[in-house]
Amino acid sequence: MIYCQRLVFLLLLFSLKPVKAQQNIAEFFRISEDSCMFYSKQLATDLSDTEKININSKLSKLLKQLLTNPTSFDYPFDSLKTFGRLYAPDKSFRVITWNVTLNNSPYKYYGFIQVAKSNKVFELTDRSDEITNPENSVLSAGKWYGAFYYKILKEKVDNRTYYTLLALQYHNLFITRKIIDILFFDEFGNPVFGAPIIQVNNKMKHRLVFEYSARAAVNLNYDEKLKMIIFDHVAPAEPKYIGQFEYYGPDLTFDGLVFKKNVWVYTLNLDLRQPFDPAPKRKPLR
Repeated sequence: MIYCQRLVFLLLLFSLKPVKAQQNIAEFFRISEDSCMFYSKQLATDLSDTEKININSKLSKLLKQLLTNPTSFDYPFDSLKTFGRLYAPDKSFRVITWNVTLNNSPYKYYGFIQVAKSNKVFELTDRSDEITNPENSVLSAGKWYGAFYYKILKEKVDNRTYYTLLALQYHNLFITRKIIDILFFDEFGNPVFGAPIIQVNNKMKHRLVFEYSARAAVNLNYDEKLKMIIFDHVAPAEPKYIGQFEYYGPDLTFDGLVFKKNVWVYTLNLDLRQPFDPAPKRKPLR
């Protein structure tokens, strides 16, 4: 019934004057956003995995239809409170992400990239469980290291613009991940995830992935004043747990990334009173 109403509504727009048409387009987006919100609330209820997947499929289809409308780029979708809704700093694109909690498998992530100039919409397909070496992988919209994005930074390197994405991924009931990813657009305008512009111990990484106990709280944010990405250093509770990330958590020290000479440089053991003169007492476990 909702879809029929939307179709009739769109047909009516062509017969209206421009001002009236704009008002009705806004109303159409509002009604459709209400439908998206209805689906998202259903995903938070106690349904079976099959039911959630079916509902999410309807949500994804509707949201894609909305985003392919070029007039939708500035529509904020404010009522989708549980979604990540971020514009690039230069407003060249925006990315929308969300997750679905399933009972019998890890969390699944979904998303879209909407490009302003080309009006292209790219659906993101989460393949994180298939990616065995994420820190050194170049990925695409169809093979995406799924996560919830909450910050986008922009850096120019030669003739290419890179966007640094800060993200959260609830991996499973025991492990959570914080991620620093790199996004750029190739010569065909397609999004590419991962680029070797993160320097760790003189080695270049395409992204950073920090894994830790789902019971722990780990901060990873960009400090506008210091012009740094700052994050908790995570370590095992005891040496015997090295590599068992469900026992990792913050150890009350801080590391960071500083962008200089066209790369993000991993900076160890930050004294936040003197962030650009850290004391390198240890090496990152990477």
